[in-house]
Amino acid sequence: MHGWVKVVVVAGSAALLAAMAGTWILVDLERAGWVASVVGGVVGVAGLLAGLLGPSGGGPVAEASRTGDATARGGGSANTGLRATGGRSARGQVRDSGDAVAEGPGSGANSGVELT
Repeated sequence: MHGWVKVVVVAGSAALLAAMAGTWILVDLERAGWVASVVGGVVGVAGLLAGLLGPSGGGPVAEASRTGDATARGGGSANTGLRATGGRSARGQVRDSGDAVAEGPGSGANSGVELT
């Protein structure tokens, strides 16, 4: 979470706590309970939306750089980048990778990010 987001969350939480405490002091407990449940519902929905619509994360999870060359022969596999499972949720970055060469039938080569 970025610094300014933390400040907004803490300030908003403090304001809501002060408002709820003021409501409990100034009105009867039945109305204060109603206000507290409405505020709790609003905060819950706001938290759900923030989790769904917020940023998905920082930079790459895995990184490979300055890898060497690799050659696959006879149905083998060569990888000079990243190979990961997880489909689109997996993230990676490859820089300055070597050459991946596949020779012969059934051989495979990867010099970037391969998601399986």
